[in-house]
Amino acid sequence: MGKHTRRGRKIVGILGMVGLAGGSAMMFWGPSAALASTPAMSWSVQGAKDGVSELSFYQRIDAAKSQNMFYFGNQFGFTGGGAGGYIGMQPQPEDSQGARQFRVIFSSFRGDSATGHANCHGGADGSSNGVSCKTTIKGALGHTYRLQVVESGTQLTGKVIDTDTGASTVVGQWSVGAAARKISTSDVSWVERYTGPKMPPCNATTWPYYKVKFGNPTAENGALTGSMGDYAQKSSACPGALRSVHDSTGTVMMGGFKGPEDETPDPTPTSTPSNPTPTPTTKPTAPCEPAAATTE
Repeated sequence: MGKHTRRGRKIVGILGMVGLAGGSAMMFWGPSAALASTPAMSWSVQGAKDGVSELSFYQRIDAAKSQNMFYFGNQFGFTGGGAGGYIGMQPQPEDSQGARQFRVIFSSFRGDSATGHANCHGGADGSSNGVSCKTTIKGALGHTYRLQVVESGTQLTGKVIDTDTGASTVVGQWSVGAAARKISTSDVSWVERYTGPKMPPCNATTWPYYKVKFGNPTAENGALTGSMGDYAQKSSACPGALRSVHDSTGTVMMGGFKGPEDETPDPTPTSTPSNPTPTPTTKPTAPCEPAAATTE
């Protein structure tokens, strides 16, 4: 794993142990490892059984320390099978003027992917397979960011759009083999503490508070709408400091312990909708406990 990024730990079907292969030494989670440090929830988009050419996720970070610690990620696959990719955000230390910054990650874990983009390099998550792209943007707590994946032929482009300001930034581009086909319309999103030590004690120093809204995804530039499921994959990492609020607009994940700067009340939990997104059958496929020492 990277010193500063949790560029992606693959997620795979827990029953068949196939799905999104690739990544760190091809380390897959089985059912016995389902309770780990990465809480996850399913997402799906309705109306496109043969896949889509554009997929967008929506994230609003309401609270998070300005440090390298948490990764708010979204995974997607391909209708042709094989490994897939991730797009997500990581709060970062403030810039020299004290302004908020976020790193945005766009990764492929496919052996047939390649890139020539300046923000990208070959290999992902410690494996020679795949591509990792990243950029850092100025941002603000409370803004909603659209994380967009656009497929054109065999090339995929990742973008981040601040829906409050309209600012749009290309995160990176990579190509895949023709066998990948279209972007699939269901997978998982998650939160991970990607910096070490492996399993720190549960307190405000080692588990600072965060609150992030995972909104419902869309596809084909809003022509198709989707839903974000509730927090379904339970976590062994500080479970007493983790909860969610789920409604028809998405899921708010809250974790860690509040400090003096985190005094805004959390939303009141609401009842689960009558037709929630099904519990995912996908789980992180590497041991998603933060590593004590990691490399790019």
